Amino acid sequence: MPKGKAAPGETPAVTAAREVQEETGFRPALGRRLTTVSYTTGGRPKTVHYFSARAAGGSWTANREVDRLEWLSPAQARHRMSYDFDRAVLDTFLLQPADLVHVVLVRHARAGSRESYDGDDLHRPLDAKGRKQADALITEILPFAPTRTVTAPPERCRATVLPLADRLGLPLEEEPLLGEDAYRDDPAASRRRLVELAVGRSRAAGARCAGRITAPRTRCGASWRAARAA
Repeated sequence: MPKGKAAPGETPAVTAAREVQEETGFRPALGRRLTTVSYTTGGRPKTVHYFSARAAGGSWTANREVDRLEWLSPAQARHRMSYDFDRAVLDTFLLQPADLVHVVLVRHARAGSRESYDGDDLHRPLDAKGRKQADALITEILPFAPTRTVTAPPERCRATVLPLADRLGLPLEEEPLLGEDAYRDDPAASRRRLVELAVGRSRAAGARCAGRITAPRTRCGASWRAARAA
């Protein structure tokens, strides 16, 4: 399975996407995070983060790391594997369908504090650090190949996702039920709406900027099977 060393400052998802493309020539669209494997090689500890992915384009040519590429069924791949932990990764992948819909849920970037903002909190903007975070978000989310971008109404949420939407050439849709106030008043309705937004697009990831909808978080947000949010 493709894997390699992280470049300085890279998150696991960015490393995974880069290494897959470098080794196979195919541009991956990452899906769910599968597992993390830690072991020792050459007397040094090593940790590998695994993701599911689908090929979103590209082609393979022989290179200095890979001289042969084959597409295999899971059963064929398992038979070829030499290590138990590789088989365990494959078994984890097979626990759920391969073709899932994914949502990347992003907390808005830094926007100061509502106590110090003189005006309607709906219009509170990102501060200087928040604008840098919004620009940096592009690199973190592109590996998931979003096909839709949706935001809660507050300006700080729109400004967090807008650079990504512009980069992808996607319209930025507004959804009131993703907002903090809507979630506080009816959490179940917000979660249902999030699932509705996701399941209408098969084989696709979407990026959403929300207020305080609770979800498992990574450095920049979270990716999970949309149906689990119901």
